[in-house]
Amino acid sequence: MRILVHRLSAGVEVCPRLGLVLVPLPEFGGRMVRHVFATSPAERAGISAYDVVLFVGKRPWNSVQYEVLSDKRASELVLDVWMPRFFKHVNVSVRVDPEPFAPIADIVAAATRHLAEHPLIPKARFVNPRYACVVDALAAAARRTGASQKRARS
Repeated sequence: MRILVHRLSAGVEVCPRLGLVLVPLPEFGGRMVRHVFATSPAERAGISAYDVVLFVGKRPWNSVQYEVLSDKRASELVLDVWMPRFFKHVNVSVRVDPEPFAPIADIVAAATRHLAEHPLIPKARFVNPRYACVVDALAAAARRTGASQKRARS
C-alpha cells in the first residue's frame, strides 16, 4: 500500500491515510499542517495544525508517495516535524493501520468542506517557551557588563 496525496485547490493537499490537510511551504521544503482529522493516525501521534512536516522517513515530503506500507498489518512511519507550539524539531512515529480510519472519498470530501468553511489559515502566534530564560540571561549579562564597565571607568 502507498501513501497517496490528493491535490485540492490552490496547492492544498490532503493525505487521507494520515488524516492531514497540508499546504506547501517552499521555503522549508515541507508542508504545514492546516487541519488534522479527529481519530486519524496523525492526531493519535500528536500532530496538530501549524506543525511542519519536513520528511517522511528519510525522504522529503515530495517523495511521500514512494513510501510503501503493509496492507496486512499496521505500519510505522517516522515523520520529521517542526512543532512551533513547542519550538522543537522532533521525529514523530505515526502508526498507520492497513485500513484507512474512514473511507478515503469521505476524507477527501471532508477536507474540501473544511477548506470551504475556513478559506484562510487563521493567524497564530507562538512564543518560545525558553524565551524568558534567554531574556533573563541577556539581562544578567548586560548587568554584569554594565557593572564591569563602571569599574573600569573608576
